[in-house]
Amino acid sequence: MILLPMTYFGNIEYYAHLMEEDECMVEAYCSYEKQTYANRCTIIGANGVQDLTIPVAKPWHNFLIKDVKIAYDEEWQKMHWRALCAAYNSSPFFEFYAEELSVLYTKRYDFLIDFDRKAEEIALSLLGLPNLTPRLTNDWTSGEKMGIKDYRNSLHPKKKVVPLHINLGVEYYQVFTPKFGFISNLSIIDLLMNMGNESRIYLRKIINK
Repeated sequence: MILLPMTYFGNIEYYAHLMEEDECMVEAYCSYEKQTYANRCTIIGANGVQDLTIPVAKPWHNFLIKDVKIAYDEEWQKMHWRALCAAYNSSPFFEFYAEELSVLYTKRYDFLIDFDRKAEEIALSLLGLPNLTPRLTNDWTSGEKMGIKDYRNSLHPKKKVVPLHINLGVEYYQVFTPKFGFISNLSIIDLLMNMGNESRIYLRKIINK
């Protein structure tokens, strides 16, 4: 079994792990902490790498991640959608995926976990892998249990721990490669917009499966 953190359009490594084994679970009972992929996705646009961050409502200290609410003091959904359009409107598959993606940015979600789960559902649908949707944990699970591959801490923006069997250096087409060179392990959105139906092939390639 694989244990994964909650993510907002998780990175390519996250989705490779979803394809790695039959049983995957997403952690819902850890304490919320700032600056994780739970409320951040990373894309690349005309000005380089860009983080899209979902603001969360205060107080969030000592809250389980399943109980964290989204803040709507600013129109972050409109800003995120504009950023995605600006970054990918010239990519090969933007016109095919834009309508399905845009739905996420027009509905208001109270809880971060509900928004993230919907984002994951959309990503897996676009990948043609709807049956890979992982279950949520129903309590805190120790990563020391026999047979568990625990990636909850290693899949983190500030940690560059990459399992050896995942070759994230394998390049794929990116719109801004001529300007910035190839940037690895961005949000799954980057892979989908640039590679479309071949995204599954790429994910299998990097896990040698």
